[in-house]
Amino acid sequence: MSGASTTLSRTSEVYVLSISAERMKAQTKRLLHVDEHREDRARIKASLLEHMPELEIHEACSGLEALQVIQSLQLDCVLLDLKLRDIVGMELVRLIRELQDKPLPIIVWTGLKHDILRQAALSMGIHCHLLKRRDEREVVLAIQRALADGMMAHKSFQA
Repeated sequence: MSGASTTLSRTSEVYVLSISAERMKAQTKRLLHVDEHREDRARIKASLLEHMPELEIHEACSGLEALQVIQSLQLDCVLLDLKLRDIVGMELVRLIRELQDKPLPIIVWTGLKHDILRQAALSMGIHCHLLKRRDEREVVLAIQRALADGMMAHKSFQA
């Protein structure tokens, strides 16, 4: 009888562990960081993983690479520098919007400080526009908000 109890316990433990693994998988979010500067990508990645260890971060150093990642993965958020060598950042925002079948939060994080660009980006439905600074906490908070808002938008989009 004690053997059955032990087996039952082990089965229960395995069941509990599998539920935990499923919950963890459901909580994992995918971010694409598009920036041609490796140092900026590394700095932001370190900060994001420190505050959001469950985040799965993908990187692209060009618009073409970003489009390939977007077409191959189901993403939850994009962090985008507008200054890219191969494509104008606003054109990339437009292409991302065309490729997605659900609302995808896009955060523009750029060193380009032009009100016209900011207004154009906001009119294209980006989640927010941030200027590149040394303090990454602003980016982390923006991504956390975008992921939370994106979940709500996705739920309402399905309804």
